[in-house]
Amino acid sequence: MDDIVAKFKETLFDTDAVEAVILTNGLKIVWMSPALEKEFGPLDDFVGKTCYEAFAGEAEPHVDCTVRKTIESRAIELSVNKKRTYATVAMPVGDDHVAELIVKLPEEE
Repeated sequence: MDDIVAKFKETLFDTDAVEAVILTNGLKIVWMSPALEKEFGPLDDFVGKTCYEAFAGEAEPHVDCTVRKTIESRAIELSVNKKRTYATVAMPVGDDHVAELIVKLPEEE
């Protein structure tokens, strides 16, 4: 079983195609994947900051925020941005956290 988990983790997080972040229900960052650190900087610079401040430079969360929808529904939520460059999947992690996966989509020809 450990081999399967290790392979899944390696496949999912050891790629730049998938970024991940774990947030509190207050939208504060507690962990982010190596791919997200590569894009934005070291985790230590982001722990405790809200995702909308850290990643978007905004004072408030986006109206259609997938993570907020998950916090409210406690269900898995999926969205694709308007430019169709990435998809976001948010899922509850226990009662107090949400994991968000950001998958970069291939460019349309």
